[in-house]
Parts: sequence; structure tokens; C-alpha cells
Amino acid sequence: MPRTSIAQTLTQLTTLAESVTTEDTTEAPHLDRPHVKLQRLIEEIQKLLTRRDAYQARKQEATRQAHARIRQARATANFLRKGLSEHYGADNEQLARFNIQPFRGRKRAKKPKGSP
Repeated sequence: MPRTSIAQTLTQLTTLAESVTTEDTTEAPHLDRPHVKLQRLIEEIQKLLTRRDAYQARKQEATRQAHARIRQARATANFLRKGLSEHYGADNEQLARFNIQPFRGRKRAKKPKGSP
């Protein structure tokens, strides 16, 4: 059985609540209380969904701000690494303290076995 979305369910419930008229509830008075209860529940669901959407928007905004700060932090960290490399020298072993790989020279290319 496929699941129905909240929007579909809410539409179905709203349609049902709106289709029950006062004439129907006067003919069947025992249905008046459930009808009123259904209307209140629909209103409460709509308020909750509105609140959820507001939280979602705030969450998205917080995520955007966090990503912007991360970009700034990365740029600042790169600047700091370059400054440390410049201060200590690119080949200084003290750079390892800052988790920066010191330059240790290039590996030489291996000569082919057939050449002298």
C-alpha cells in the first residue's frame, strides 16, 4: 500500500470537513462533535506545518551561514599556512608542528635499466 503525502491527506481531510454541512449534522446530531473535532485538528495540523516550515527556513539559513563561515575559515587557514611557511621557510621541519608538510626536495626520476 503506497503512502500518501501529508499534503494529500490534509486535502482529503479538508474536503471531507467542508462537505459535511450543518444540514447533515442536524439530521445526524451524533456526527456534530466529531465534525467539530476534525475541523479543530485540521487547523492544528496547518499551524504545525507552518511552524515546521519556519523551522526549516531557519535551518537552511543557519546552514548557509555556516557554509559561508567555513569558506572564510578555509581562506584564513590557507593564509596562515602560507604565512607560517614564509616565516619558517618552506623546508623547515618546524612546519610539521602545524600539520604543514615541509618541502623535502623532489624525488629523482629512476633511470631506465638499459642506459649507463
